[in-house]
Amino acid sequence: MIRILHKCTLKFILCVPGEKPFKCSICTKAFADKSNLRAHVQTHSHTKPHVCGRCGKAFALKSYLYKHEESSCMRLHSVPSKQPPSPTISVPLPGRMLGLGIAITV
Repeated sequence: MIRILHKCTLKFILCVPGEKPFKCSICTKAFADKSNLRAHVQTHSHTKPHVCGRCGKAFALKSYLYKHEESSCMRLHSVPSKQPPSPTISVPLPGRMLGLGIAITV
């Protein structure tokens, strides 16, 4: 089975499933579609424009930054809440013999 992989103006690149015709000129990696190759080539650049607002670490790809923020950085550099926790008051319910009550947050 052959599928259309990439459409450029009037040219079509046909690809057999599993084939990776888009090869990186810097390393040995190959990709099934051109957009993944373009993103990969950015990783070879020393330019890292996507910076984490919590820790300052920089990344070549925005997707790498998102992955970083969602995993390690979020746990290590979590921003504390600006508001202190609300105090709770225990109020006994009328007619209860066991001293059960409800907690009301103020």
